[in-house]
Amino acid sequence: MGEFMEALTKHVEWRREANDHWDWWAWQVVNGEVLGTMYFYSGEHAWEDLDAYEDFEGGDQFNMTVGPLVAEASSWIDVMDESITHWHPEPQKINYLSIIEWQLKPGAQGDFKEVISKYHKVLRENDHPGYYGFPWTINGGDGGVAVLLLPYESWADMKQPEETMQELLYRVLGEEEAKKLDK
Repeated sequence: MGEFMEALTKHVEWRREANDHWDWWAWQVVNGEVLGTMYFYSGEHAWEDLDAYEDFEGGDQFNMTVGPLVAEASSWIDVMDESITHWHPEPQKINYLSIIEWQLKPGAQGDFKEVISKYHKVLRENDHPGYYGFPWTINGGDGGVAVLLLPYESWADMKQPEETMQELLYRVLGEEEAKKLDK
């Protein structure tokens, strides 16, 4: 990983010197099945920004310098579903992401979103701590996957709150209604 990180660091410096006008975030998997995998993210772009960015030679430079050290790569475009998201107000402070994925049954996205909307409503109306986001993949990536992103500033932020989400749902909705959400 040393040679890769050295090449990546030089590439990031090249982007700064070349006045790359996009912000990029990078995360490395430190726990889980794909340990060591790197994820790169740039967001909050309009579609026309993608056309304009093609003039920037960052991709070619990456492919020439970092690319030879990469065994496998993929790319996809996600759109954050703001109707069921409570994102961190200062993304530059996010140091860790917990990523949870569900493979949905064909045609189940609407039902899934309906249930998540109920969770979201209870969480927001009761000021439950923590941030989360639900992006939907609209280009590339695996189809039929629902993703939950949980951003954290530190490992300590991952500590479960005094009242768990399940306890909150039982308190607010009652046991019978809360159990319906789990089905």
